[in-house]
Amino acid sequence: MTTLLLLYTEPPTRRVFAKHRPGRLILASDEISDEDRRIYDECLQLPPITDLEGTLAALDRIKCDRLVIQTEYGLLPGALLADRRGEPGPSPEAALLCTNKWLFRKTCEKHGVPVPRFALAESAADVQRFAERFPVVLKPVASTLQRLVTRVDSKADLEEKVAELRRGLPQAPDVLRCREFARLARLDLDCDPTRQFLVEDFVQGQPLETDGLIFGDNIDLFGVTEQVHTDSPHFYIEGYIFPVSGDGLKATSEAAIRAIGLKNAGFSIEFRGGTVIEVNGRLGEDEGFPDLFQAALGQYPILKWIDGNAAPSRPQGHFAVAYACWYAGGTVKSVSNDAGSTILVSPGRTLHAPPHPDVWPHLAYALASHPTSSHAAYQIAREKVSRVRFEIE
Repeated sequence: MTTLLLLYTEPPTRRVFAKHRPGRLILASDEISDEDRRIYDECLQLPPITDLEGTLAALDRIKCDRLVIQTEYGLLPGALLADRRGEPGPSPEAALLCTNKWLFRKTCEKHGVPVPRFALAESAADVQRFAERFPVVLKPVASTLQRLVTRVDSKADLEEKVAELRRGLPQAPDVLRCREFARLARLDLDCDPTRQFLVEDFVQGQPLETDGLIFGDNIDLFGVTEQVHTDSPHFYIEGYIFPVSGDGLKATSEAAIRAIGLKNAGFSIEFRGGTVIEVNGRLGEDEGFPDLFQAALGQYPILKWIDGNAAPSRPQGHFAVAYACWYAGGTVKSVSNDAGSTILVSPGRTLHAPPHPDVWPHLAYALASHPTSSHAAYQIAREKVSRVRFEIE
């Protein structure tokens, strides 16, 4: 039986493995739950994500037949471990470009991949010099899963928004992890991510993404997904609609992947219209994503990856996921569920408001289909999840 070492798999993937077992499964993560211990054959407790050196030392002791590097937190240590062992995986250089937004923007610009107008900033004055108009977007140099990413709608908000971001950077775990990775990989960050940040134009256009797998040089693109965003100045997603049309996004996705040299990985590329916002070197991790793609493709993406199934994916049907979301702090007191939705929180769960590093606004999700329209499927999913009732104190 093949032994798989999985780095930081998320609950959606755990649910897939509860139903399908592709081999002997070893989970390595900094957080191990009782549910993990029930699903995985072995669990390895890792140090905090900022301790990459300690993480690699722990991983070095694990024998396995194959590494599975398909998560945000697994990308950086996984790239280093695969490089050390001579196994297929994203290179450290590509992993850094997926994580360092400043270097990513410069690389894409050099290769003619459309990205927002951008600059490196350190102060409100830097942002003001850059801003030809508002809104603009401020974000850490290091990928932070949307945490600390802020839209500034006017000059009057600028000082406060920059101060808020600057306060968060020096202790942000994702920022510290990116800096440590560059040190271990002997790669240049080209900036100080604990005090400098990215400012870019807010690009008008439909939020879209492309997802898929890369087997060597072969890119298997699943199709185009439409994102439904919250109106909050912080960027969170309230639904996914799949598949939708996206003229030119296949060619642009492939150009971005080639530009950063990403191979042997999953990918999730975010767009505004035809403009690339970021390339994530792993499969999408939101709840409901495995179900969404399994419904349309006939196979869970993580199992397609483990199986080495490089056959081109061809979505069939029309599907959508809708989330029940909460953007304030509080404690979940009770949940009243309607059949058809998946509940993601339980009584006693503490909820955080942005920009807290542990904010995760999805409380539940529903998956729905429609015979002719992905957007109609979203309305069905939205109606389903709206019937779930939460009491939050």
